[in-house]
Amino acid sequence: MMKQLLFWVIALLFIGGNIVNAQMNIDSTVIHLEKRKKPTGTKELGGTEASSNTRNVVLQPAYAYIYNQIVFVSFPYETSSVVISLTNLSTGEVIYSDTYASPSQTSFDLSQEGTGEYYLEIVFDDFCIYGQFTF
Repeated sequence: MMKQLLFWVIALLFIGGNIVNAQMNIDSTVIHLEKRKKPTGTKELGGTEASSNTRNVVLQPAYAYIYNQIVFVSFPYETSSVVISLTNLSTGEVIYSDTYASPSQTSFDLSQEGTGEYYLEIVFDDFCIYGQFTF
């Protein structure tokens, strides 16, 4: 009985882990986002003031990936509002820019755009995150 229970626990962990990995790896490309323009001395999560002498856990405020010529941006934490813009770096043209109030996830269809290098920028109240990607 105990061996059977152990077998099922291991089997479920293995299958469950593969399902999560499959959701992220099905022909999608992660867009690596970097953070900038955070003023010093601002409040971090948890209500403590940031300084150069303290170490804080940095939470990723948004994730982005591209799948089948569609850019997906998801926000794992509640946020008040953001401005999201997409720029074609080859032409310098801003192909999309809009403000979102309390977003959880959004997507942008790039099937009408040409292949090339793009710049994604997400502006929060006191910082922004950005990344470049090619498709």
